[in-house]
Amino acid sequence: AALREHAEWEGAEFPARLRDRIALARVLGDPWAHVPLAQAAERAVGRLSEAAEDWLASLPPVEPIDLGRPTVVVVVDGVPPDVWLSAEGALSAAGPPPATAWRRLDAAPQTVPGLLALFGWPQDRDPVEEFARRGVPYESVVGNESRPLVDLLPPLSEGRSRVVRLALLDRAAHQGTARLDEMPALLATMLARHLPGLVADARKHGRALILTTDHGQGLTRKGLSHGR
Repeated sequence: AALREHAEWEGAEFPARLRDRIALARVLGDPWAHVPLAQAAERAVGRLSEAAEDWLASLPPVEPIDLGRPTVVVVVDGVPPDVWLSAEGALSAAGPPPATAWRRLDAAPQTVPGLLALFGWPQDRDPVEEFARRGVPYESVVGNESRPLVDLLPPLSEGRSRVVRLALLDRAAHQGTARLDEMPALLATMLARHLPGLVADARKHGRALILTTDHGQGLTRKGLSHGR
């Protein structure tokens, strides 16, 4: 099945072609895959990554998020584009089709630089201190909570913004508890649980809702590491 998907996505246009890496990750994670096949999959990942750099360079840069207008920003830590694409059904299930756009985040692929770049702050700052200085609540949660986040987060005064970071996927990558090809299901489950309530609450209080990430994940035979 993974090889059939690889053949299907290998010839697609970007960004859809990025989903090929999910299929290749299945091969790399298969203990029964013989060495030449795994090596071929790793080379294919390398070729895909090189081609994706040209696509990434063609994207417009991220415009800094304005916290001066009432906005709820949900940062799902460490989600690469192929995982977003593979879990897109969970976004449409949260309500009316959202406006989506691909942007290039010019920052080192780590949480702190990524957060600073999302909001247009200098890279020598501490994002937590910047949120506090602006009076913006910043909550960092795992994302696997059984109750919807809208029921767990403190009430927010009218006209204010908040930022919520969901750490589940990045933590799974660091701890080696989930392979890349398992992450779309993790993301879809998390969004299905938490996003509808956040969307409804934002709409009720006239706040914009932005769903984004701070960096992606690189893939090798050894596993995942921070990437773009």
